[in-house]
Order: sequence, then structure tokens, then C-alpha cells
Amino acid sequence: MPKVTFVGAGSAVFARQLMTDILAIDGLDDGVFALVDIDPTRLDLARRIAERLIELTGKRWRVHASTDRTELLKDSDYVINSIEVAGLKSVRPDYDIPLRYGVDQCIGDTIGPGGIFKALRTGPAWLDIVADVQRLAPRAVILNYTNPMSILTLAGITAVLVQMAFDHREIVDYAVRRLRSKVGYSSLGFQLLPSEFTISELQHVYEAVLGLSINRGNFWRKVVDRGVIEPTGKERNVRGKRAYLFRFTQQAFGLREEPDGFIEA
Repeated sequence: MPKVTFVGAGSAVFARQLMTDILAIDGLDDGVFALVDIDPTRLDLARRIAERLIELTGKRWRVHASTDRTELLKDSDYVINSIEVAGLKSVRPDYDIPLRYGVDQCIGDTIGPGGIFKALRTGPAWLDIVADVQRLAPRAVILNYTNPMSILTLAGITAVLVQMAFDHREIVDYAVRRLRSKVGYSSLGFQLLPSEFTISELQHVYEAVLGLSINRGNFWRKVVDRGVIEPTGKERNVRGKRAYLFRFTQQAFGLREEPDGFIEA
């Protein structure tokens, strides 16, 4: 009998639709909806919606509700996050402030300045939720419905080892392992960049894939000595400074990198 915990259940549209979908699953006749929201009024609305949906389906699901997530997280099989930190009063400044500086966003809750604002506002509360899930329901699968989706999901994965929905964790881990192994015998590290790039961008690709810090001087000498890049004669302004642009030589695509080819900083 699954236990599905909604954190931010007061986001009634998300909660209602997700509960409707869950109750529509054939054979899933028993379970628990655990509803959490810091707003008692909205939480009561979500509870009444859940009870009505269960009544309409004739299934034997139960509903628990609390303003304290630690009361309900234990034994959860799934935790669905749909929180809105600081409420709708923060949404307008996310749009208006960038607009004053010429950045006109469609919505501003996922990318651009508005997305960054919301990530900074939501991130601490989200990471607290993830930490509580790890402590109280370590086997639970977490599904995040709060924007900015990619930033918050990445933050959760980076901060603590969360179990991602479906097989996404295994996919990410496998992709990282494959990238690291291919760096050792192919030109894959170079193929992750555009046709023109700075030395710093090239180095950042290697550091991201390998998960280590590389000495800039050693890295520069290695790529220059091997003749895998050449200057384009162009420059780009990077944080107020001129940065020279490079491109790959044909030799780069036949590169076989030594396992200890670069030295950590």
C-alpha cells in the first residue's frame, strides 16, 4: 500500500491533478495521501479535495494532513514537492525588476534573472525538505514539481544523495561514468564545446567531466604541445576582460588522452 506525501499540497491545482491521476491507476485501490502545507487554510482545502476524489472513485485511500512535514514523512514511498516560497507576492518583482533593465521575460520562474531569483529564494527550503526525506524516509522517491525545475533538482542531487524518480539517477550516474571513461581514449572532451571557445571553457569541460581541479598552466601546455587547438584571431569579452578564442584542429579528433595527462591543482 503506497504512501504518497505532497509537500506544498496547498498548491491545489497540482495536488488535485496528481491525486486524480494516481486514483485512476487500475489495481491501485489502497494507499495513503499525506498532505503537508504551512498554510492551514489551503491545507484544509487540499484535504477536502482529496477526500472528495477518493469518494468519487470508490477506492479505499486514506488522507492524512499536517502543517509539520516531519509528522508525515516517515514511511513515505513517494514525496512530491510543489512548494511556493514567499507566495505569489514575490512573483511580480521577479518579472518587474529585470524588465526595468531591459530583460522582458515570458514568466520568469525557470530561466533568466527571474529563475535565478526564484532558485535563490526556494533553494534553502527545498534542501531542508530533501534532508528531512533522507532522514525520515530514505527509500522514498522524490518528484519535484517546483520551478526552476532543473536548478532545484540539480541542487538536491548535489547537496545530498537523493533517489531520483524512475531510473533517472542510474541514467545520470551511467552518463558520468561513460564521459569519464571516454575522456581517457577519445576526443569527447573537445566535442562538448562549440566551434570557438576560450581556454577556460575547454578546461572547465575537463574539470566538470573528471570531477577534479586542473592546474591551468599544465593544462595550457598540454593542449598547446599536442597541437589540438589553434587560435581563431578573434576575441570575446569575458567579465570585462579580453579572452582569445580557439578552435579545434583536425588532430584533436584523433586525440588519445593519457589517464594522467593533466595534473590536479
